[in-house]
Amino acid sequence: MELIQNADDNEYTVKEPFIRFIIEQDKILVQNNGKGFSEKHVQALCDVANSTKTKKMGYIGEKGIGFKSVFRISHTQQIFSNGFRFELRGNDKEFPLSYIVPYWIENVPNYVDLGLTNIVLPLREDISEDFFKKFQELDPTLILFLRKLKRIEIHNIINQTMDKIILKEENGIRIIQYNNIKKNYKVIKQVLSVPKEVREDKRNEIEETELVLAFPLDEKGDAKTDEEQKVFVFLPTRSYGFKFLIQGDFLVTANREEIHKDKKWNIWLRDSIPDVLIKSIEEFKKDNQNQ
Repeated sequence: MELIQNADDNEYTVKEPFIRFIIEQDKILVQNNGKGFSEKHVQALCDVANSTKTKKMGYIGEKGIGFKSVFRISHTQQIFSNGFRFELRGNDKEFPLSYIVPYWIENVPNYVDLGLTNIVLPLREDISEDFFKKFQELDPTLILFLRKLKRIEIHNIINQTMDKIILKEENGIRIIQYNNIKKNYKVIKQVLSVPKEVREDKRNEIEETELVLAFPLDEKGDAKTDEEQKVFVFLPTRSYGFKFLIQGDFLVTANREEIHKDKKWNIWLRDSIPDVLIKSIEEFKKDNQNQ
């Protein structure tokens, strides 16, 4: 999830930004077609609480240690991007307790595509089989609320499978294609002016925020209400009983799976949902009149 979010925050000059995961028994190769690394990105990776992102972007990695969470699965990360090629060592004996130092890589492996950004994650020996199953559990709807990524690929070399999540838009309808399955969604957005009294410490720079509702559609273009849907903070959290998807810049717990219930910012966002729902009903009425 952290790598997907980082890829979505990248800058692009291509029409179809993508991220690709190539999974092998001993490593994971992550490829992305963004503009690539610059010096400031390298420095941000090697420092704690130093990010190239701003809170006004609504990003998730607020603690400045997001990418470094990959040390949980890999002792060493190798990065090849835009002329940079270096590795970060989690078990660095020379700098064991201070900061992360980039080490230059002389030889480029033949599986690295220098036309893309490549992150190579050699897996720790204690990685369980359950870890690999998490890629099969990836929720295709997560692409619905990402700002830039239009394609997510998972190439599993272990079991010889390839999954693709592709996002397209036609006539105002967002279409998610997951392998051979297509699902349509009507997306309603509303920009909210943030009252001063609800600005939390992590949101005190925000003057406006966007609240988005997405409705699964049946073959006739009507909203489907037969399943509970998840709440998203750019990436999925969990279901709270709603029959439509909700995307908002909520404050979440450290594991990103829960939304803080007692934060005044979150309470304000929650209480704003009915206004966007009413707007959505009006949009569906217009669609029916135009048919």
